[in-house]
Amino acid sequence: MKLFDKIYVEQLTHTDSIPEKHKKHLDRKDFGIFKGFDVTQFMSTPPPKNNSNETLQEMLYIEKIPDMLPFARKADKIKEYFKDYLEKKGLRFPTEEISTLLHDSRPIIYKLKYHYNRPRPIKVATALGLQFHEQPLASSKTPSYPSGHSIQGILIGKYLATVYPKYSTEIMKLAHDISNSRLIAKVHFPSDSKFGLQIGRELFRHIKNTAELKMDKLSEAITIPIEVGDTILGGKFKNKKIVVKNIGRNEKGDITINGRPLLKYRIIKDTEKK
Repeated sequence: MKLFDKIYVEQLTHTDSIPEKHKKHLDRKDFGIFKGFDVTQFMSTPPPKNNSNETLQEMLYIEKIPDMLPFARKADKIKEYFKDYLEKKGLRFPTEEISTLLHDSRPIIYKLKYHYNRPRPIKVATALGLQFHEQPLASSKTPSYPSGHSIQGILIGKYLATVYPKYSTEIMKLAHDISNSRLIAKVHFPSDSKFGLQIGRELFRHIKNTAELKMDKLSEAITIPIEVGDTILGGKFKNKKIVVKNIGRNEKGDITINGRPLLKYRIIKDTEKK
C-alpha cells in the first residue's frame, strides 16, 4: 500500500458532519438516572487504528461468521428481544424502567461514539480494497465504537437478571446475543462490542443502588412457580387439568392465569402426577 493510501485509511472517520437528530442526544446535559456518571473515563481508550493488523484481523474474523441475518434483525430490537422472552415465561416486562434505561443511556453512548468517530467495518474494508459482505441494519448509522447495542444489551440484561434472578442465566444469554448479533451482521468490530460491554457493566454498577431506578417498584413482579406451558388444576373443584397459556395481572393487581385469578387454580402435587 502506498504512503498516501495508508494516510487516507488511517485518517478515515465515520462522518464529517453530525445529523441533527444525533445532535439532540449530544446536547443533552442531563443524564437522567445516570446523573453523575463520568463519561470522560471512557474517552481515552481509542480503538485499533484503521490500517493496523489488529483491525485487519477483526475484519477477517467477522467476515467468516456465518450469515444469520434473521437473527441479527430480531436482536436489533433490544426492547422487544427481552420482552418476548419474559412474556413467554409469564413474567412482567417493566416497560417504564427499560424505556428509561434506553433513553438515559443514549446521550452517553452518542458522546462516546462521536468522540472516537470510528468508521464501520464496511467503510474500512472498502478503503482497503477488500471484499466485505455487510448485512446493513437501520440502526447502524452512527460511528462504530463503542457498540451501543452491546452497551444497552448488557445494561438491560443485568437489570432484568437482578429483577428475575431465577432466570438470570437465560437473560444474560439474551444480552450477549444482542451484542454478538452486531458481529453477525458485520456492522461492528469485535473491539466495538468488547468496549461496549465494559461500558454497559459500568453503567449498571453506577445506577444499581440509586433511588431513581426504583428497583423496589419491581417487587410486584410475578415470580410464582408456574410458567406458560405448565399444566395446573382448575375448575369448580380444582381437579380439571388446564394448560397455562398466559400469566398476568388484573385491574386490582391480582395475579391471573388465563385471565382468571390465581386462587382459582392449584399446582399439581407430585403424588397426583402418577
